[in-house]
Amino acid sequence: MKTMTEIMDEMRAAYFEKTGENPDMYSTLGKALQAAASELLSLYVYSDFVLREAFPQTAEGEWLERHAALRRLSRKEAACAEGTLTFSLAAPVLEEVTVPAGTVCAVADKPFVQFSTTEAAQIAMGETSVTVSAVATEPGEDGNAAAGTVTVMVNPPAGVYAVTNETAFAGGCDAESDMALRRRIMDAYRLPQTGYSAASLRESLMAISFMQDCVVQLSQNTIRVYARTVGNISTATLLAAVRERLALTKVSPYQLSIYTASRRPISLTLTVETEQEDPAVAEKVEKAVRDYCASVRLGENISLAKINCLCAGVDGVRYCDAASPDALDGMIFGTADAYFALTDLQVVCHV
Repeated sequence: MKTMTEIMDEMRAAYFEKTGENPDMYSTLGKALQAAASELLSLYVYSDFVLREAFPQTAEGEWLERHAALRRLSRKEAACAEGTLTFSLAAPVLEEVTVPAGTVCAVADKPFVQFSTTEAAQIAMGETSVTVSAVATEPGEDGNAAAGTVTVMVNPPAGVYAVTNETAFAGGCDAESDMALRRRIMDAYRLPQTGYSAASLRESLMAISFMQDCVVQLSQNTIRVYARTVGNISTATLLAAVRERLALTKVSPYQLSIYTASRRPISLTLTVETEQEDPAVAEKVEKAVRDYCASVRLGENISLAKINCLCAGVDGVRYCDAASPDALDGMIFGTADAYFALTDLQVVCHV
């Protein structure tokens, strides 16, 4: 795209070619030329925007969602992790102890990852603990806390001594990234909707509102579905939704097997060489890598080489070297029964 200076130079050159004179940029004519150049620059910028957003391969944000709507697709929304909290007393007491709804607790080393009880509960007289359902206060992948990590009471109920989560909080997920949504849009254009191939069946299942990702495997008489869902969806609910979407199971002797994908934490360290010191570069690199990792589907691998290429394409980056303790020969190998969760990302920039 042309800059303001380039447009002005072209206009001055054209004026000189027609009149044989160089316009005085401080004159009325010069100011008029500058105003015209400003309008032309605006047109260049707008035309570049229109060209970029006109195609799903390059569109972003709201405009990408409009392309998705043309294929009857929509962006998967973020969801809060769900689980339970167990509140305990130091010793039994001769009265009932109430744990109010809205009691907030947090992860010990992550004070901003918080969870709130969804209902009131009572520790009965003579008892020492009660387990209450709870939900993350903010949607996102960060709310998926491992068992035994939620141990801080932000607003502790009177008389309660300790809290923990005996089971993990699960079901939290970030909103679908542009990269992941773009892949689904392009699949919708490319894949024939026959309803009899694994890829076609997957596309059908992804229309389920709570389906975050899935893999379909076909064998002789069996359809295996590995699913990652939003929230704590019961196996019965998941099975019913899958059966409703898969017409193949209604007209053939296929047996349907459902498996829930587990969370697999991974870590990455990026050593980035930049053209100059600029904190914004690290932020752009981090966003590009997180978007890429979020777009990797069940059963797919994460390529460190691809991460290096993505980072090298960020403005201001000369070189990137990605490393991970989870990688083997430059690849983090995926499985159908587990999804990647980038829990630790370190970006080290130097000029």
